[in-house]
Amino acid sequence: MAADLLLATWGAAFIEAHRAARQGRDPGQAQALFLAIVDRGTAGVTAAMAGTPYA
Repeated sequence: MAADLLLATWGAAFIEAHRAARQGRDPGQAQALFLAIVDRGTAGVTAAMAGTPYA
């Protein structure tokens, strides 16, 4: 489950960063967007796994 959530997080982050880059944003902004989404997703996975043997 955790792996699926992480994969979905990275996929969504890639799509959103790619969209931002296509819209003409600075590459640094697209990278920052990607990393922010990955950070939020990772925090969500950590919360979802809390109290399980995988935490």
